[in-house]
Amino acid sequence: MNQKVLIKDSRSRQQIVQIYIILENALYSFEVYRKVKVYFDRERSVSNPYEDELWSHIANDCLQMGIVQWTKVFGTVDNNQVHYSHWICQREMIYRLQEKNVDAKKTYDSMTCFRNKYVAHKDLESVKVPFIDDAILTIYVLDNVMRERYNLEWLSERFNDLESTHEAYKIRIESEIEALTHNGISHLFVE
Repeated sequence: MNQKVLIKDSRSRQQIVQIYIILENALYSFEVYRKVKVYFDRERSVSNPYEDELWSHIANDCLQMGIVQWTKVFGTVDNNQVHYSHWICQREMIYRLQEKNVDAKKTYDSMTCFRNKYVAHKDLESVKVPFIDDAILTIYVLDNVMRERYNLEWLSERFNDLESTHEAYKIRIESEIEALTHNGISHLFVE
């Protein structure tokens, strides 16, 4: 096994910390979107349309935020200090994604198209919601490659591997949504 590169300078460490904060935020947003969407699709409220509106807005806002966060790291390279390609060769990333049956170009195109045509601008044409699972796998792959290539022991104090973090988010978010829906939120709405 090759020796891992030690990152000593504070600017580089700061960039890596920012990448991990952004990717954690993306994973959290994607998971809230997925859990709320499942709940909303299953439990639509006939008795309280305001509650439906709230859940719909939460899901939509989390989807948009997740995509914005994801595209900060995987979107356009120009003037982007947190773009993954400053740390990992794009060809290697594409190869690693192919191993996971993820089409890197298709994922990039769908995420940036959604950001550009739906999040940043409201084009009137229909825009498909990207396949979030591939975006999540892209995050896992980057994390794995970063941990293979660089000595990130100093980062472990703040960040676990992102796949484990995501698994913890799944449990926590499901529990939080269950608590909210069990206790009811109808009292928050005044007609």
